[in-house]
Amino acid sequence: MVAATANATANDKIVQEANERGVLVNVVDDLARSNFYFTANYRDGDVLVSVSTAGASPALAQWVRDRVAGALPKNLAHVARELRRERSQLHDEGESTKRRAWAQRVVELVEETGDVEGSRPRA
Repeated sequence: MVAATANATANDKIVQEANERGVLVNVVDDLARSNFYFTANYRDGDVLVSVSTAGASPALAQWVRDRVAGALPKNLAHVARELRRERSQLHDEGESTKRRAWAQRVVELVEETGDVEGSRPRA
C-alpha cells in the first residue's frame, strides 16, 4: 500500500490497515512508518538495475540511475538472451555451467556488437 495523502489522519488509517493485513506500506515523506521504498529502475530486456536511497531522495536515486544507465552498453538485452540460451543448451546437454568463464563471455558478447562499456552518452 502507499499512503500519499496530505492528510495525516488518512495516512494513519492506511498504515493501520496495512499493518492489520500484514501488507507492506510506503508512507510518502515519512520514512519511519514505511517498510519499503520505491527504486529508480533502468531496464534493458532481462537486465534490471535498481537504485535506492532508502527513501532519502527519489531525485538522487533517479540521478544515479541515469548515470549508471549512461555508462552501460546498449546491447545488454541481447547479451542476457544469448547467455540464457547458452546456459540452457549446456544444461540440456547435461553439462555444468559452473566452470565456464562467464565474465569473459559477457565481454565477448558485448564487444561482438561493437558497444563497449561507457560508449553510451550519459543520460
